[in-house]
Amino acid sequence: MPPAEQERASTELAWALSKEEDPLLRSYMLLTLAAFPTKTAETMLSTGLQDGDRNVRVSCCEAWRKRGGEEATRIMCETLKTDTDLDVRLAAARVLGDLKDTKALPVLGLALDEPFPALRYRAIESLKKISGKEFEDLKSWREYAQGGNPKELSLVSRLRRKF
Repeated sequence: MPPAEQERASTELAWALSKEEDPLLRSYMLLTLAAFPTKTAETMLSTGLQDGDRNVRVSCCEAWRKRGGEEATRIMCETLKTDTDLDVRLAAARVLGDLKDTKALPVLGLALDEPFPALRYRAIESLKKISGKEFEDLKSWREYAQGGNPKELSLVSRLRRKF
């Protein structure tokens, strides 16, 4: 689509999204908006993370993954730090791993101190995706996320873990 048509479509979707009561439809509208590289779409994706329905916010995280870029990393870092719902935070951590932006390392490192085992696990998996590294324990991952250089697992140790 030409840029003017993309902006028009984004504006129409944004208007419809603001009037929609069904959370499932809002989720799909946000996923559709992710395809448009417009300011309107970006604004609606940011606003979607404030939706009262957690499933809409999770879909919005997925929309930011599809959109990608530095703004996606920034917003997903903020979502991981501030959202009150565990599922939304897990989605944000997963998206950060998929975006593979090293700017997310400190925020993922903070998630390692959370009381939720699932969030710590997801943070480690995302750190692995971003770094391509493998460490033995949580302490080493914390050190790495804070800019340190802990000792990686040996090839033999990695193979032992797989078998």
